[in-house]
Amino acid sequence: MTEQPAALPPSLDEAALRVLLDAVPSRVWLLDAAHRVRWCNRRAAGLFGLDPEEVVGRPLEAFASAETEDEERAARRRALDGAAGAWRGWSTYRDGVRRYTERHFLPFRDGNGQIDGYVEFTSDLSALMAAEDQAQRSSRLLKDAIDSLPDGVGIEDVAGRLIVCNGTYAGIYGVPEAELIGQSF
Repeated sequence: MTEQPAALPPSLDEAALRVLLDAVPSRVWLLDAAHRVRWCNRRAAGLFGLDPEEVVGRPLEAFASAETEDEERAARRRALDGAAGAWRGWSTYRDGVRRYTERHFLPFRDGNGQIDGYVEFTSDLSALMAAEDQAQRSSRLLKDAIDSLPDGVGIEDVAGRLIVCNGTYAGIYGVPEAELIGQSF
């Protein structure tokens, strides 16, 4: 027997919607066409040590990164033109902290279907980027250590495919290292 998804109530009141959006693991902003904050979730306001009520009515520039990329501005304009937009990159925020974020912009329509602003969902990927950077540094360090050994060294994965080797190892086979990677021995 397959489990049926729970049905949504016919209408969510504002309090229920606020609880739902506060639980989202992203910063959620509702902005008007002039980029003033109409609403935000607790995660968005909390980044700046504020409550959502203290943020409403203020211009986004009061909270946004000090520099705004042309691509990000274009993505915001797309939302105001009725299409989804997205941007990903590094930004230095007004508090001086540099963050790598992914932002999605969606048009927000009023009761008549007219675009009345946009919704921004922002996910902070800084920790992920730092972990990827650390993994790359560790991988380079391992490769440099293997390359410095005078003997031929090759490392295989659990399936027996070569994942890394040094020049001496490649020399044994008489082919470049890049051609050996992924081969089974």
